[in-house]
Amino acid sequence: MNPRQSLLVVAILLLTITTGYALTGTALEGIQENDILVHQLLIQTVQGCNLTCENGGSCVSNGISSYCICPYGVIGNFCEYRWDQFDACSSMPCMNYGSCISSNNSYYCVCPSGTTGYRCEINQTVSDPCSYSPCLNRGTCVPMGSEAFCICPSQASGRYCENGSLDPCDSSPCLNNGTCIARDEIFVCACPRGTLGQRCETKVPITCNDSPCMNGGTCYQGDHSYTCICPGIYDGQDCERINFSKQCPLDCSPGQCVITGNSKHPYLCSCNGTYYPERCSGK
Repeated sequence: MNPRQSLLVVAILLLTITTGYALTGTALEGIQENDILVHQLLIQTVQGCNLTCENGGSCVSNGISSYCICPYGVIGNFCEYRWDQFDACSSMPCMNYGSCISSNNSYYCVCPSGTTGYRCEINQTVSDPCSYSPCLNRGTCVPMGSEAFCICPSQASGRYCENGSLDPCDSSPCLNNGTCIARDEIFVCACPRGTLGQRCETKVPITCNDSPCMNGGTCYQGDHSYTCICPGIYDGQDCERINFSKQCPLDCSPGQCVITGNSKHPYLCSCNGTYYPERCSGK
């Protein structure tokens, strides 16, 4: 179609809009490009249109006023509005004959039987039903035909293992007396003094410079380790616990009897910061 024929079509459309009458096929055949009426309409259409039509709209004029003819999917006096600005379903996003429902400037798809997915894009009759990972709480998905079945761990139940949850600390992952703390599906180890690492797997030597002795215990540094001398009823490697059954056979008054943990001198008398094997000096 050449430019003059294109303008002819616009003029015919204009006649339909302004007069309310549509030209029939017979009438169309009778119109020639040099026809006076068509010639005047062509001039008015080209020279008399002063509107800016958006989104691919075409401007036409009847010599008195101008109009915008909008393409499909566009509305407004100047073709300024697109349908998809108001209706999220206008682009027909749902697949496999799913029904689109507009909601708050968005949409969701109601899928027919045998399909699933946000846009009904998964055909369960031919796809792997385990492909969208339906099993929760580390359940194992087993496809059986078009359905998915979940094998649940001992701490979970339900068709999709949705009941219950796994405790990541059940497997006791922390070493060297580390304390396991569960955080959702992961664990964190609180490591005791002298250990490092994600699972407290690395031992670090402790010296008296680390002040390991508790409850007033006195630290003695050896070649490869330390020894805590615990006062009174305190006991343990770091004097961390109370031992009410512990009794000292020595009379260390006015000092204090302590347990050394040494096989040669299991008890000593602590006298004003000085240690004696049996009693305080000068008694």
